[in-house]
Amino acid sequence: MEISEVMKFKDAVEMNSDLSIFFWERAAIPLRHIIERASLPAADAVIKIFVGPEGGYTEEEAALAEHCGALTASIGKRILKVETASVIATALTIYELENRY
Repeated sequence: MEISEVMKFKDAVEMNSDLSIFFWERAAIPLRHIIERASLPAADAVIKIFVGPEGGYTEEEAALAEHCGALTASIGKRILKVETASVIATALTIYELENRY
């Protein structure tokens, strides 16, 4: 796993990747369903995972992410701090992807 340097949100969502998952508290579709419908990336694929800042993402940010190809997923019913959400989002994504191979 590699964590990129800090960058502007627009630059991050526009950056190329094999799979981009945008975790958003207003998303209704669970990650498992997103992964089931996504084309599977290779084991060494570049996967971007977005978790919101304190206060959450705006509608405009979510729309931009989707416009740039990100798949919007729910991380669950609870609102988590970014420190916790980033670890959980990464672990859930790895778990769901590895169960597909």
